[in-house]
Amino acid sequence: MKEVVEIVFFELEEDVSEEQFQNASQIFQSNFVALQEGYVSRKLTKSIDGRWADIAIWRDMDAAQAVGKNMGESEFARNYVSLIKNKSIQMHHMSIIHG
Repeated sequence: MKEVVEIVFFELEEDVSEEQFQNASQIFQSNFVALQEGYVSRKLTKSIDGRWADIAIWRDMDAAQAVGKNMGESEFARNYVSLIKNKSIQMHHMSIIHG
């Protein structure tokens, strides 16, 4: 099976500071993401216009999809997601072809 890249584009809620979000992201990473079966790596990025992208690599599509199902059960995931404008979320899954 091919590794899968999950890219989630989003914007923060108006009252959320960058520092607050980065702290929540680190907690989410340590206490949820890195513990998931099939986890390979994750990067959090921000464009100069203020849009964010959370980029994770998973062993395969099954692993990527399982994480989505498990997020609702994690207080760390719920806290992270609560800082994001729900309507701004755009999620994409892509197979790695080269690299």
